[in-house]
Amino acid sequence: MNKRKDEILKFVISNLKEHPRDIIPVTAEHFMVTNSAISQHLRSLIQQGQIEATGSGRNRSFTFKKTSYLFEEVITPDLHEDQIWNARIKPILPELKENISNICHYGFTEMFNNVIDHSDSKDAKIIVEFDQIEIKITVTDHGVGIFKKLKNEFQLADERQAILELSKGKLTTDTSKHSGEGIFFTSRMFDHFSIYSGELFFMYREGKNAGVISAQNTFEGTQVTMIISRNSERTVTSVFDSFAGESEDYLFNKTFVALTLSQYEGEQMVSRSQAKRVLNRVENFKTVVLDFTNIDFVGRAFIDEIFRVYRNEHPNIVITHVNANKAIVGLIESIIGSSGQMVPNS
Repeated sequence: MNKRKDEILKFVISNLKEHPRDIIPVTAEHFMVTNSAISQHLRSLIQQGQIEATGSGRNRSFTFKKTSYLFEEVITPDLHEDQIWNARIKPILPELKENISNICHYGFTEMFNNVIDHSDSKDAKIIVEFDQIEIKITVTDHGVGIFKKLKNEFQLADERQAILELSKGKLTTDTSKHSGEGIFFTSRMFDHFSIYSGELFFMYREGKNAGVISAQNTFEGTQVTMIISRNSERTVTSVFDSFAGESEDYLFNKTFVALTLSQYEGEQMVSRSQAKRVLNRVENFKTVVLDFTNIDFVGRAFIDEIFRVYRNEHPNIVITHVNANKAIVGLIESIIGSSGQMVPNS
């Protein structure tokens, strides 16, 4: 009986987020038991403080009970991110698997260090939220704004281009203290990673393409949000290894470039100048993977600049592609075939 109860409770916890209003009939049908039997299990979860119910009758809804903490920190010269992690964050987190704890540690300390070293903010706000399913950490500052700072520092055309460069990795305004890898790897470790700054919202989700959204309101400063499932099997090491390329030196040698980040609203990827924007700084890597997700059309000049001109000028850099449609793959193969090069793996 206890085994059956454990299976039911596990099913409820795994499916509650998608079925807040009909979790009782969904679970009852799955286990072929009555609704009242499932209701008893839900009451036990409520008594344990794991879930909470609102409304009544047909409007009754169940959600995970969230625990939230808010911290405000004054940024001083002697403040260190590990101090905040050890004193504030780690003690209030629930019991976590080691890999999840390590990812939260890495992500928080990297993002809070950016606040200390780069934001020019006088203070920062930290929100930690968790329930039975996930951990959410938000770090907010009221400084110059990350996209604006990168745009000005590297004399980029606009803040959208700053996001494109940031997404490639190895971009920092202070090479003496930073490698420019923190945001790149943090975004890949968490299930959901986003940055809201100025008028732009950059988001990366596991299994999804990176994207940029124009925000309705301007945010003065930078807000970073990181979310990860407590059941994730991802590890810090596995993420590092996936971007080490084919070498055995474990260096950050491989990057992914989401072409949607370089595609401005209403434009198509047709010109050599657009290709050069995509290829800016990729000479810092040995392998470059271009992600064509949501790109329906590209021009011949755009592909020629990347897969013939640039590859001829940089023969030691491997450029490959993923998620290209049939027409784009055909164009790439045509360009490469006419130049006598090897077709990259897709």
